[in-house]
Amino acid sequence: MRVIAVLLLWATVAVADPKVTVTSKQIVTDTIYFETGKAAIKPESHATLDAVAAAFAREKKLGLVEIQVHTDSRGSDAWNLKVSQARAQAIYDYLVAKGVDASRLRAKGYGETRPIDKRANEAAWAKNRRTVFVILQRKTA
Repeated sequence: MRVIAVLLLWATVAVADPKVTVTSKQIVTDTIYFETGKAAIKPESHATLDAVAAAFAREKKLGLVEIQVHTDSRGSDAWNLKVSQARAQAIYDYLVAKGVDASRLRAKGYGETRPIDKRANEAAWAKNRRTVFVILQRKTA
């Protein structure tokens, strides 16, 4: 009975592959989640980041990709820049540990400096808290 339960659990996890799409400008992913106020990546985001690492392995022409982490406008400007940079670095470290060449990555925290929704409400804050993988360079050969 225990073996069957473990196999069923493994099959469920294997099927739950997050979406990662490589476009001409970005690597589009599911949301990356962090512990509140910290740079710790939540375990539910590991599969998404594993899929990003797999995209690097598959897409040999991906050159330099900037990991951009943005926050909402709550908190001080300095705090938001600090936490967003720490989160970008945490993703960078995670991907390098998964085999992505460090020269293909750049970690950059933008804090609240580039909002996509300038309103001050929960919906706007949720949109502004985001991680974006921007393709800065592609390899030609």
